[in-house]
Amino acid sequence: MSTTTTTPKELKNLKDIASDTCRRSLFRLVASDALDEENPMDYLRNDCEHIIDGCVNRLIYYADTHAFFDKYYDDILSAVYANEVSTGEKISPDGEIKNWYAWFAYEYAAREIVIEIDAQNNE
Repeated sequence: MSTTTTTPKELKNLKDIASDTCRRSLFRLVASDALDEENPMDYLRNDCEHIIDGCVNRLIYYADTHAFFDKYYDDILSAVYANEVSTGEKISPDGEIKNWYAWFAYEYAAREIVIEIDAQNNE
């Protein structure tokens, strides 16, 4: 796992995502969580790939993942659909369903935010 410092431009773009009320609330939440970290982009690039390891405090316990699933249900369905369209593959949840989908959606949002910010940095 490589660690890089979040640049000022990345930080600005992340703040824009976190405050953009036109975005899905899941994306705003993940961006806000990242901003609470010491190195926001490292959190998004590395920690969010390991949610199962307890790296995302809000998604450790079943009670938390179930509440997250219920609250962000529409955003989760959108993430599933977008992922299936982009990969051409149907998602196959494994294990406790609400828990799995909560983790999937958080990881998906983190990846999409990184892709967007990386693209903005390359403009």
